[in-house]
Amino acid sequence: MKITLEQLYRSYSVFDALLEQRLPLNLNLKFRNLVQQISPFLSSIENIQSDLIEELGYEKDSDGSYLVDEDEHNLFLSKLEEKLQDEVDITWEPIS
Repeated sequence: MKITLEQLYRSYSVFDALLEQRLPLNLNLKFRNLVQQISPFLSSIENIQSDLIEELGYEKDSDGSYLVDEDEHNLFLSKLEEKLQDEVDITWEPIS
């Protein structure tokens, strides 16, 4: 199945919450496998966000926190949205 990085990012919390539920073992294993598959892509998304923050933001304080100015915020969001349109392949069998 092809899915965009944006779709993965938006759906991760749902899958993570499902893993916390009491589900039949085979269903739980399917979700666990899916979450393990998408974890590297989520790391890529975090790297994309970090790169954009470093590019468009400025260091706020000595602990390395960055801020994006209000006037750069829309540019940040549009660049992030553009980069998250890349598609990735996920192996997923429909639940029957």
